[in-house]
Amino acid sequence: MNTNEILYIDDEQENLVLLKYLFMDYFTIYTAEKYEDALVILSEHPDINIILCDQRMPGIKGIDVLEEFASLYPDKLRILITAYSDIDVITDAINRAKIYHYITKPIDDNNFKIIIQNALNLIEERKKNYMLDEDLSITKDRYKSIIENSHEIILEFDSHFKIQYANPMAEKIMQKRLSDIFEKTPNEAGFSEDFCSKIEERLLLVKSKALIHNEELNYLDKDWDVLVIPEFDKNKNINKFLVFIRDITNIKRYEYEKQIKEKMILKAQRLTSLGTLSSAIAHEIKQPLQLVKVLTDTIILRIKKQSNRSEEDEKNLNDLYELLTGVNTINTIINSMKTIINTNKTDIVINKFDVSTLIEKIINMYDQRMSNHSITFIKNCNAHAVFVNCSDTLIQQLIGNILNNAIEALDEVENTNKKIVFTTTILNNKLIIDIEDNGPGINAEIRNTLFNPLVTTKIKGDSMGMGLHIVQTIVSSINGSIEIIDNCIQGSHFRITIPVE
Repeated sequence: MNTNEILYIDDEQENLVLLKYLFMDYFTIYTAEKYEDALVILSEHPDINIILCDQRMPGIKGIDVLEEFASLYPDKLRILITAYSDIDVITDAINRAKIYHYITKPIDDNNFKIIIQNALNLIEERKKNYMLDEDLSITKDRYKSIIENSHEIILEFDSHFKIQYANPMAEKIMQKRLSDIFEKTPNEAGFSEDFCSKIEERLLLVKSKALIHNEELNYLDKDWDVLVIPEFDKNKNINKFLVFIRDITNIKRYEYEKQIKEKMILKAQRLTSLGTLSSAIAHEIKQPLQLVKVLTDTIILRIKKQSNRSEEDEKNLNDLYELLTGVNTINTIINSMKTIINTNKTDIVINKFDVSTLIEKIINMYDQRMSNHSITFIKNCNAHAVFVNCSDTLIQQLIGNILNNAIEALDEVENTNKKIVFTTTILNNKLIIDIEDNGPGINAEIRNTLFNPLVTTKIKGDSMGMGLHIVQTIVSSINGSIEIIDNCIQGSHFRITIPVE
């Protein structure tokens, strides 16, 4: 589009030709001798932006022509050409025809070019402003649509913390219409005391620092992201606040669940590595252990072949039998570890035995250790024979693990009356083993995850957190159960339940 198109109206042909010739290198000039011809040209060339008209024409004045064009084409600039600097004529042209400028005859070339170029610049500036206004109008409409359809609560406050606007979501969540809360503070609007204090506290903070403030809050059992943005007047004083409140409860829940899953994956990876390592260690231990067993059997055989064994030989023989029993126990424990890690129970010997006798043997083994740790060991055990189908080694691991944990827990406290109470009872064909201590107890934060792998109550590095997980695995393998009993006194209380014959 050529913005340099001009229409020149004059009844004198020579004036039209001369002006067109003089300025043909600068502007595109259309000429008309009559008003009617000018109308035709304007309809055929809508890009004409400037209309020049001579004041004196037969039958009509230039002012009248330009006044008519002001009505028909208000966006086009109108310039009057006159032979006289008549103030009344010029004033009349400005008032009636709303002319942009006037040019006196004879026309000065430089002055003419300056006036026309300024007029064209003004037209270009108007077009830019029009486009900006149009874009701004579209932007405002879009902005309004975004706010009104937003799932966030959007509030606008003035500098006195009075509500100026609330979007539909704010009205819905807060159950307040804008007309009811307009020009009111949150407190005056009847919002809850907790909400008022939270919002006004943030508004005061932003007002004092003149900075954007963003934080997360918990309100109405939900998590919210609150963003407060100050707006400033031309004197750089805050004149309003925009508050955006977004419900992030589901986002927080997703992040929490994601963290839990990541931890579970990490634990699974660690367990896999631990299982591989444990299997390798068990394999490496079994080889020298087998050598110890073979050598022990050989020495026992040599001593037994002696015809005249001394008292010392008999004592050594008994010690070797004890050593052999210990080796066999270690071998069984290794096999049970492999079973727990690889869920392969073929190496575990399951048989029917009197568990009461085994328990008595186990707790008697702990008497000296309890004494060494200044712990009173109270035993209330069932004296009758109780038979179970299980592995005696697994029962030893099961009870030993709980007792060892209790001893280590009591070592951490300053208490002159340390004690562990071991009780067994029979109820509904089940053996119930209660192991209680008056140590520091179990932290509530890990209580529900205590039997998970890699969870420990000990100082980081002192334990791998596998003990109670192994205990639970053993109990589950014999269709039993283990639980933590709530206790009003200080300490821990574990209850193991095992089905009996």
